[in-house]
Amino acid sequence: MIYANTRKQDGVSKKKLAGTIIGSVIGTVVIAIVIAATVAPGQMCRLIVGVTPSGAGSVSPLGGQYEPGVQVTVTASPSSGYSFDYWSGSASRTAPTVTITMDSDKILIAHFKSTTQVYTLAISINPSDAGSVSPSGGEYDSGVQITLTATPSDDYTFDYWSGHASGTLTAVTITMDSDKDVTAYFQKKAPAVEATVTRVVDGDTIVVSLEGITYRVRYIGIDTPETVHPSQPVECFGREASDKNSELVAGKTVRLEKDISETDKYGRLLRYVWVGDVFVNDYLVRQGYAYASTYPPDVKYAEQFAQAQSEAEANNRGLWAVCE
Repeated sequence: MIYANTRKQDGVSKKKLAGTIIGSVIGTVVIAIVIAATVAPGQMCRLIVGVTPSGAGSVSPLGGQYEPGVQVTVTASPSSGYSFDYWSGSASRTAPTVTITMDSDKILIAHFKSTTQVYTLAISINPSDAGSVSPSGGEYDSGVQITLTATPSDDYTFDYWSGHASGTLTAVTITMDSDKDVTAYFQKKAPAVEATVTRVVDGDTIVVSLEGITYRVRYIGIDTPETVHPSQPVECFGREASDKNSELVAGKTVRLEKDISETDKYGRLLRYVWVGDVFVNDYLVRQGYAYASTYPPDVKYAEQFAQAQSEAEANNRGLWAVCE
């Protein structure tokens, strides 16, 4: 709204300033100011400054009142992760420093923009209904590390990662230094094969009864110290490993999982073994009763066993505390 009087009207002198009410809404900055069209003798001119987005930088000086005709140099300084973009309001410049003449009230808004590179993480599930991954993707600043966790549905187990992640562990960490595509693969659970343990041979070998037939079973991916080798003495922590295996599975019903190979060169079934919710192969390594020992092509849990051994060694568990 503009008021301009050339004669006395409604008790207002013609010396009344003509002016305009200006509202400025820029980002998070909302400013209302009276911009004087002229300046009466002795009247100070106001300078108001603002920054958008909030916290992206600072402006010096911070505004104030100035004598008419004074020239004020205003400088915009970006915060970390931002750069100066442009001025708006009473000046339109792209340089971070601007000089204005205070011949009226002035408003200056310093606009900044982010300099942090943003990358996109895209997650795929295969099969699509087999499970989920958390987080499920999105945009992340450069350098951010994201830990992805795969959770299978009831009828599936997690298999492996592909794309910009790899491995068979359910959790994997990636660094967002580019756009990333990651696929989590799941596999249908094999029908449970249950057997009864009739004898524990040593720390990594058992004998089971399966549908009335007796089989010798060798645990995949691990190796315990020898106790029954015909030409070798009992090795360090061998008895303890054999006793722990007996404690876990002797006389119990276990679930057997096949990898790629059916048997080893001695005719023993090669299997992963569960008793209840305990993954026996992993337990023996993680608690320091066995070493991780991988023989391709049976590598489904190789990374998991390697991590379990690192944990046992770091915590001086079992054989790591007593065996050289």
